[in-house]
Amino acid sequence: MRAGVPHRGCVARQGLQGLALWTVNLLNPLFLENVLHYDAWRAGLAVAPRGLGVVVALLTVGQLSRRQFDLRPLVCAGFVVGAYQAYQMSRWTIGVHESQVLLPIFLFGLGLGAIFPIVTALGIGQITRERMGFASSLFSVVINTGAASGIAVATNLLTSGHRRHEAQLLATLPGTNQLTSALKSQAWLMAYNDVYRVTALVLLLLAPCALLLKRAQGDSNGAISLE
Repeated sequence: MRAGVPHRGCVARQGLQGLALWTVNLLNPLFLENVLHYDAWRAGLAVAPRGLGVVVALLTVGQLSRRQFDLRPLVCAGFVVGAYQAYQMSRWTIGVHESQVLLPIFLFGLGLGAIFPIVTALGIGQITRERMGFASSLFSVVINTGAASGIAVATNLLTSGHRRHEAQLLATLPGTNQLTSALKSQAWLMAYNDVYRVTALVLLLLAPCALLLKRAQGDSNGAISLE
């Protein structure tokens, strides 16, 4: 098995994970402020549980790794949890209660937080010590590129979706060419829901990638590698 093959697979997966993660990181506070009309302080508190979910996931992965558990199921489960929570976010309405917002945000952080350390360790673990600095730099570049791409794509989908839904709502109101503030909020809501659904689909398609992972033979530390 060549070291470069699993490394390339992990790099690509990290980029797509970064894209999905930063898409949701962008959408959540904007949704809370622009659709639910939270102020900045309240919106910040509402998205804070995602960080708590990431911390819990990192601690759990570390403890399971020390006990030599097979971590492959966590990768698939993390993608599935992230996809389901993004889908749950796509079902938010203008009247959604704050408690219905906090749980999906927390569970999304829990799911994605379990994936990053496993895939990162997998990719870096296939690299020789002499090339470790290059590999770490490449990982950082790809994650940042994925994050920037996610923000750009999400913003484009959001604005184009808003215009499309505004046009559709105007078509249902004959004799007028202006929308009320309530209908404008509805158009934004529908646009956000569309982007959340696309993000959920991306994460769901990444879940089968966990099937390409196998536990390295004879590794007492529970390391994993790509088939």
